[in-house]
Amino acid sequence: MRLWQQGLLHASRWAVKAAREGITVPIPRRILARLAERADDPSLADLRLAVRDGAILEVTGRKKAGVWVDFRARFRVEAPAAGDPPRALVLRPEEVQPFLAKGPMLAALGQQAGARRDGDRVRIDLDEVLQGHEWRKKVPDALRERLRIGGVESADGQLKLRLQISAGRQRLAEE
Repeated sequence: MRLWQQGLLHASRWAVKAAREGITVPIPRRILARLAERADDPSLADLRLAVRDGAILEVTGRKKAGVWVDFRARFRVEAPAAGDPPRALVLRPEEVQPFLAKGPMLAALGQQAGARRDGDRVRIDLDEVLQGHEWRKKVPDALRERLRIGGVESADGQLKLRLQISAGRQRLAEE
């Protein structure tokens, strides 16, 4: 019995630490690949995504401008701002070469399920993107509603989210 109590004590300490500091969860590469596959703009072709250090998402492909022109766009991936849903990623363009690809690229990303273009940025609501996925079913609704993205990192070609648990829905509205 005593060992069982000690196990609960260690588990509760881990839970408190995870709630206070957050946990890091990698974004599967297939979800990022799906972003490129679903871009529905006839003036864009051969889209490929790569994750770079510094939470940078690099998109390469071709843009039709009379003739097909190669382009490269670098987006900074950020945690949601105060007015954004707590489980959203914000893509902010840092560099787009040639510049004429910027508008169609933002429009194509903004038209995807769960995404919304807001001026020069695209917000991707992960609740909508993960709707119906097996991963979503493994997290209880009560816990999922309290999760928020506290930060975004990248290493070894992989995006990682730092998830934090809020005290409740009211606290999310205040933050």
